[in-house]
Amino acid sequence: PVLPWAYPPEAMPGPWFDALWTVDVLHHVEARAEALGRRPREDELEPFTRAMLDHARGLSALDLLRARREMTRASHAIGRAMEGLDAVLTPALAEDPPPLGTLTFEANGRSLADWNARGFAFAPHAAPANLAGQPAAVLPVGVGPAGLPLAVQVAARPGDDLLVLRLSAAIEEAVGFAPCLRAMQARP
Repeated sequence: PVLPWAYPPEAMPGPWFDALWTVDVLHHVEARAEALGRRPREDELEPFTRAMLDHARGLSALDLLRARREMTRASHAIGRAMEGLDAVLTPALAEDPPPLGTLTFEANGRSLADWNARGFAFAPHAAPANLAGQPAAVLPVGVGPAGLPLAVQVAARPGDDLLVLRLSAAIEEAVGFAPCLRAMQARP
């Protein structure tokens, strides 16, 4: 059966989420610098990357611990909410795709908090699935009135990767999106 479902409120990322991913970016930049034997040059990092690095460098070990605990709490909340369910289908996006350039760091005032708020509002179901370690896939399922693709996200419980792949294949076959894609590509 198909049942209405939503990610629980405690599974939605808050300011703590920034600690998790900005520290990951810092780690990757530092690892690359170590491999190169030098620090990144001014022209090698975009303003967005610099903002992430500044944020991560301003965190304490306690900030990161709190973020990890929130991530665990969110993951458990999602697990409880999915008890008895095989998979969850959600819209991939909460709104139509905006014009190019409107989701950039610069378009959001060069503010990490504003960029995050805009991004989470735009694609609200991606972060909770990532936090919980859920296997997930996003699939085009049609074309909206503006001629842009519409998509669905399929997510399952951790470890159910094969179920996500099977559902994805079934949705792709049922929707038959390939002709829509060819029609979009043929547009001037």
